Amino acid sequence: MEGTGPVELTREVNGAPAHFVEEGAGPSLLFVHDLMESLVAFGPLVHELGPRYRKVLVDLPGLGKTPVPEGWDYTLASYGAFLNGALRESACRDTTLILHGFGVLVGLEALSVEAGEASRRVSRVVLLNGPLYDDDSASVLSFLKRGPFEALTSAPPMDLGTYRRLVLKRFGDPTYFDEGQVEDLYHGWGRHGPSTVRAVARHLPELREALPRLRSSLSKWGGPVYVYWGEDDPFLGSEAAHRLGREVRRAKVLIFPEVGYLPHEEAPRSISDHLRKVVRVARPRALPPGPSAPPVA
Repeated sequence: MEGTGPVELTREVNGAPAHFVEEGAGPSLLFVHDLMESLVAFGPLVHELGPRYRKVLVDLPGLGKTPVPEGWDYTLASYGAFLNGALRESACRDTTLILHGFGVLVGLEALSVEAGEASRRVSRVVLLNGPLYDDDSASVLSFLKRGPFEALTSAPPMDLGTYRRLVLKRFGDPTYFDEGQVEDLYHGWGRHGPSTVRAVARHLPELREALPRLRSSLSKWGGPVYVYWGEDDPFLGSEAAHRLGREVRRAKVLIFPEVGYLPHEEAPRSISDHLRKVVRVARPRALPPGPSAPPVA
């Protein structure tokens, strides 16, 4: 797909339709978004990475354009199984998982399944500001009442015009977010977002209890771990990143100053620069020299 724009796809994941966007060609990167967002949120980072990677983005069930499957229970185990299915159906291999917020928990849950697709298909993991420790896990919920999306957690949500002004004011570079993308974020949230968040919130005690197991899954899995963290995160701070670095010794921790909870949106160029160093694109082989041109008479 090199040189082409993003392509929207519907794939069947574990027997239910799921919304994907793919772009580019090369090493596979699979992006998993937070509860308050959809795959559109990774647009700035995808833009900065350019066409020389295969970027696979998927909306989690009940968020964005992926509907809630029949009988969906909103548990972390179900979201982890969904991600394993998404890896399989998108034929990702030697994949870099890029996880943010609630997506961090989903990705670590998928990796914790020893016979799962993630254990076979994922080569490295990148964590962007996620709730990793018990004393931070309440921020999964506190975020729902704060920040630029706060009014979307109540009914009725803010009107599109107000939402557009808030988002474009915060992310004012039109290179990254145009009005169409903002509308996708807005309507993607409005489809199922509030009900999905309320349903996931009912499982908060289970999420908190699972955190030690999820962190240990990184040690058992054994691949490279990169922690790219916004220092000015108003919900989690930066101590969680340092704690994980002490707990998982091979984890490489980078703290980005003057960046908050959304490093992929607030500092996409810096994040992409570091990603290129750890996910290298093979250089094209030089062609052998052609035959010498005959001398001009």
